[in-house]
Amino acid sequence: QLPPDMKTLPTTPPCRVCRRITAAPHLLALALPLLLACNDIVTYGDDDYVSPENRPNTASPAITGIYEVRDIIGDTPLDTIDPGQRIRITGSNLGHVKAIAFNGIEADVAQAAATLDYCIATVPEGFTIGQNTGISYTTDLGTTAYGVVVRPQPLTISGLANAFATAGAEATVCGQWFHAYGFGTATNNAAVTLFTPSQLPFDTNSAFTDGTRTPITVTSATDEAMNIAIPADAPDNSLILFTWKDADGTSQQYACHYRPTAYRCFDTLNLTTGDSFGDQQGYDLAATVEADGTDGIPQLGAPILRLAGHAKQWGWYSVNIDSELHTPYAIAGANDYDATRTQGYLFQFEAMTLEPMPSSADADVNGLTFSMEWGERTEWSPAPQGEQFTTNGEWRTVSLNLSDVAQKGLRPVSWGGTTHFGIILSPIVDNAAYNLRLSNFRIVSDPNGTTAVQPN
Repeated sequence: QLPPDMKTLPTTPPCRVCRRITAAPHLLALALPLLLACNDIVTYGDDDYVSPENRPNTASPAITGIYEVRDIIGDTPLDTIDPGQRIRITGSNLGHVKAIAFNGIEADVAQAAATLDYCIATVPEGFTIGQNTGISYTTDLGTTAYGVVVRPQPLTISGLANAFATAGAEATVCGQWFHAYGFGTATNNAAVTLFTPSQLPFDTNSAFTDGTRTPITVTSATDEAMNIAIPADAPDNSLILFTWKDADGTSQQYACHYRPTAYRCFDTLNLTTGDSFGDQQGYDLAATVEADGTDGIPQLGAPILRLAGHAKQWGWYSVNIDSELHTPYAIAGANDYDATRTQGYLFQFEAMTLEPMPSSADADVNGLTFSMEWGERTEWSPAPQGEQFTTNGEWRTVSLNLSDVAQKGLRPVSWGGTTHFGIILSPIVDNAAYNLRLSNFRIVSDPNGTTAVQPN
């Protein structure tokens, strides 16, 4: 409580920070600097205070710089930004934003936070090739433009979702940024072609010249997906070529195999299974060989390995295929294993789930490991940690590096006999339910010379 001789200072209504400051005459000199400082930065009076985001613009907007969202000091202005990036736009009269466009692509202004002198916004998940119109910023009092480049992201293609799609039907292509690079548009910057080699095998040293080409229609394309119409007379063992121009105008190409029936590894699947399949009381996981087309499953033209039932946590379920391996390539070596000869080739197969494969928040989805000729194993983990893998009852192509699957190399031809192909399942959750089918194990050349592991 104030002493009786202290009086309220005769000044304008105090700001909220300095409300009801009072002083005796001898303290006046100490109080005045504090009052003056608060008068400079705060609107006076509770009833008169207006938050920065609600203050009215006094003119058309003006942009002075673009910064990382955390760069509140404005040390490093940006002249290029990325799709999906969170940025800080600085300037004047930026409040009450109505629209923001980046290279003609509208941003979600509902997710933007704007005041008079800055706006925090997210760059749209999209871009255009060959167009850099910068930012268009619109408020209730006008529109302004600012020059900044949204960096194009590289086009990614990982092949057909199902390499054994039926001729005459639509097929899904896996990848991203199709529409941005002109697929499915009238720009003529991108095209899809069916290439049928004049002879087999087609290997990594072949050019896409000795064969026939047939145009393929793109039926739909977005930045996340693309569908193409496979010609009704498309022959097996063809390749599908994707051609486009990158952001610099340089021609690019990607190729994937279409129905490579000539490259299957096994005519039959001669199975042996480990003890875990019979020793785990209360768990009924079984490995069987099904005929093609059983239970209405879309036909592939090859026998099918089925893993179905419930498995014990950490159970070591091994399935061995001991069959004669066929490959049209001279990659088996002469008198000994030669791991270098498997470089540049892919080990592929089709997978189908009728029930999602179990997952764990502590590790990747319960995948499988593969090995040939008792070499080191490579893991197939088809989904990120905590996410289930499912194909929704459709066949999906999986592609691994042959050099990872056959780390010792392949059995020399001169030895004859069968090749050992081992599959191991060891779930990390208990009573894990499986209904998984695998088929069309094959070895194909990598027509792009890449070595990426890619579950499609």
